[in-house]
Amino acid sequence: MQSLSNIIEVHKNKKYLALTLALAIFIILFMNILPNYSLLRGTLASGNISLFFNILINLVPGVFTNNNLVSLFTTFSTAILTGISISLLVFKFRSVKELKIKESGTITTGAIVGLLSSGCSACSVGLLASLGLVGGLATLPFKGYEVWSLGVILLGVSIYMTSKSISQNNSCKVNIYKKN
Repeated sequence: MQSLSNIIEVHKNKKYLALTLALAIFIILFMNILPNYSLLRGTLASGNISLFFNILINLVPGVFTNNNLVSLFTTFSTAILTGISISLLVFKFRSVKELKIKESGTITTGAIVGLLSSGCSACSVGLLASLGLVGGLATLPFKGYEVWSLGVILLGVSIYMTSKSISQNNSCKVNIYKKN
């Protein structure tokens, strides 16, 4: 319960709430625009800047029209959890000036696994194909949502560990009774 109150306390500061929301929005837009990268690159290369921005702006509503409810839920939850996790990490880093490799590794792993497996199946397959993981996804009974679940669990663990360590403030402990 202390972890949840730490998360709420950190996000009472508008800087960290804004960071969480900005990261979540960026991730959601990135996940929607990434599958159209070649179209955008070709349009930009043609020199037609107005067409490029027109396509870019028209891709934003595609977040809601091109995905089913499950894909929307996976994309939004992964984006929000990643935003919370990174905001807590920034808070801890600023307050302690020390960051454990284990915490940053859990956040990074959870975010990558969650982002690679969220969204529509066509997008996920394209992203995972670059890593050589498509064959494994074909054998999964729930269309790859098992991988997304693993990403969410890893993000949840990283949020819990980071928020718990905020209240413990381990960096300032000094044992004055230790004999040399």
